[in-house]
Amino acid sequence: MAESSTFPVISQEDYERDNEFADIYKYADSGKLTGNSRKDKTILIMADRYVIDDEGLLYRMDLPRDKRLAKLKSIVRRLCVPDDLGTK
Repeated sequence: MAESSTFPVISQEDYERDNEFADIYKYADSGKLTGNSRKDKTILIMADRYVIDDEGLLYRMDLPRDKRLAKLKSIVRRLCVPDDLGTK
């Protein structure tokens, strides 16, 4: 019999505690920046690539870099998994 997998539930608090996604999640959710000009510049440059869905999950939207591939392949939506959940 095949072994079933269980996936952890990702919450807003998981994103807020995560080193990689906390700042971009906060900005995508509320429009608030960190106050650190170096971090804020990066957030503003990358902000249009991140969206939060109706369930509160953060996704990064990637476009193909090659113009020929862009005609064939649409936007790829990648779930952002906080570190403490991705390694379990």
